[in-house]
Amino acid sequence: MDGTGFFSSHEVHCANCCKKEHKDGTVTYYHQALSTVIASPDYKQVFPLALEFIQKQDGASKNDCELNAAKRMVDKIKSSHPHLKIRMLCDALYANGPLIKLLIAENMGYIITATETNHAHLFDAYRHAKITEYVITKGDVTHTYKFANNLPINDTHHDVLVNFVEYREVKNNKTIYYSSWVTDINLTMANIANVVKGARCRWKIENETFNTLKNQGYHFEHNFGHGKNNLSAVMAYLMMIAFAIDQVQEHTSKYFELALKKEGRKLYLWNKITRIFLEFIIDSWETLYRVIIEPLKVDARSLLSSP
Repeated sequence: MDGTGFFSSHEVHCANCCKKEHKDGTVTYYHQALSTVIASPDYKQVFPLALEFIQKQDGASKNDCELNAAKRMVDKIKSSHPHLKIRMLCDALYANGPLIKLLIAENMGYIITATETNHAHLFDAYRHAKITEYVITKGDVTHTYKFANNLPINDTHHDVLVNFVEYREVKNNKTIYYSSWVTDINLTMANIANVVKGARCRWKIENETFNTLKNQGYHFEHNFGHGKNNLSAVMAYLMMIAFAIDQVQEHTSKYFELALKKEGRKLYLWNKITRIFLEFIIDSWETLYRVIIEPLKVDARSLLSSP
């Protein structure tokens, strides 16, 4: 779960826009959205689960915020998928007492980034706790896991106990990766490596989701139409639905995989698909991808509608 911006303007705006007033008197109007995707460290693809807009709520005069949207998101997911087993992966913004209490109340697990800058009390408690260390070397990289269970998340919510892990990769005496997280999972020598593997999967919402939507031909930040009320949100929903369909195709279809390999980049593949759709009526996804993979081997009649 993470938030991202998808619209910003000094002039175009609607009733739902959040706004930032600058010292020089200008105003920036903007829209942001909170997205959740289903992700696995063993697969490249992600599957969009829900979208919640960070925007002025009905009757509100103040801007909405990501944490308020997160609370609505948790309620939305739980009501839509009451039997789905969920463990939320989030950045450090979400490592706070109220949100963790909400996740626990909704029977959701969590692995959330925690930084010393924002969680000084937690790190102090960790240093005074019984720390377990696990070190493994693979090739020229040393992986060090340190963890402790049942620590207070902060000085305000002593009743919210979390399990803390920090992880470091060292190569040639230089740290090449470091991060730390809190989780509801009771940490042991047997599961610590898998917990960290899952925690690092959070980056898929940045790389495989937002980066793809903004830089791989979806034009997520392009203003396709703002409208007076909800058009901008509708466009964002439609784009996320298209992305979900593409992710399913990429995950399950050998023809998609071969077509993407043929074109080299998703942006080129989208352009090729668009050109074909503008010229022909296609009877199936398989036919479409086969035209791209081996155009000379496809019967042209299969591309045309019946008289």
